[in-house]
Amino acid sequence: APKPPPVRVTMTRPVINSARCVWLVVSGTDKAAALGLALAGASYETVPAAGAKGRKKTMFFVDEAAAANVPAELIDQDF
Repeated sequence: APKPPPVRVTMTRPVINSARCVWLVVSGTDKAAALGLALAGASYETVPAAGAKGRKKTMFFVDEAAAANVPAELIDQDF
């Protein structure tokens, strides 16, 4: 691997999308634009995270910095 950790597991989009539930963790202001585009339905060619879709459920776990520009109605405050 070019950067730590030296051991990694790489999964393709079809493998990820075969999961019943997909969880994505997004943090920091540098990811805010990508999060917004993914939630708005961008193509996975443009925003790779937009291509991750679970068969039953897809959840984004984000910090305040990443969610700064996400409309309130898209945020589940129970989490």
